Amino acid sequence: MLKEKLGTNFKSFISEKLTVVPGDITLDDLGLKDSILREDISSQTDVIINLAATTNFDERYTCLLLLIVLDFFLNYFW
Repeated sequence: MLKEKLGTNFKSFISEKLTVVPGDITLDDLGLKDSILREDISSQTDVIINLAATTNFDERYTCLLLLIVLDFFLNYFW
């Protein structure tokens, strides 16, 4: 709906609103070393979308479960 409403302005609107930040959910503060970036994320972010995944298709279930649990806690309690 938003894409239809904004038409050709959709891409510029999205690029103003979204920032991709690579991180590692298994590390403290997502592994971000830059304290200014961490502070900016904390103060300016309304929503975090976690795209964490493993590309090992033979991954043990316990490892996958750990990723899911970490994702939950980071998104709801961070």
